[in-house]
Amino acid sequence: MYTRLDKAEQVLKMLVEGCSINTVERVTGIHLTTILKLSVLVGEKCEKLIGRLIVNVPVKDVQCDEIWGFVQKKEAHKWPWESDDASIGDAYCFVAIGRKSKLILNFALGRRDQATTDIFIEGLQAATSKQRFQITTDGFQPYKSAITTTLSDRAEFA
Repeated sequence: MYTRLDKAEQVLKMLVEGCSINTVERVTGIHLTTILKLSVLVGEKCEKLIGRLIVNVPVKDVQCDEIWGFVQKKEAHKWPWESDDASIGDAYCFVAIGRKSKLILNFALGRRDQATTDIFIEGLQAATSKQRFQITTDGFQPYKSAITTTLSDRAEFA
């Protein structure tokens, strides 16, 4: 059975307005699992759309940072047998924003590590034009190598 388009739209509008998943389920009558699957589907499609539309954007200043969150439980609260399970624990959303335009140029979800940082900066490379710009980050060490190897032809790093 499929969810009608108008019901799916109602679910998404409620989520965007900040309603909890339980509230959306109660108000719309759509099952929690369906709401979660719809959220994942919409997120994946938005990610593809952003990747297609946000390309070669001329920028002068870009600010990069990470937003911390967690999946199921915080990293410090994992049981010893969960220590190697990357599907739970700390999660970060890396975000690059044009300082003047406030346009989100790129984002990446994952661990706060070199691999996620590299993927994030490679996406930023595709999003920005080849003109020189200033990029500012916090003191997170993996930015140095990621920006040096990927954006050295166009970015002044601070």
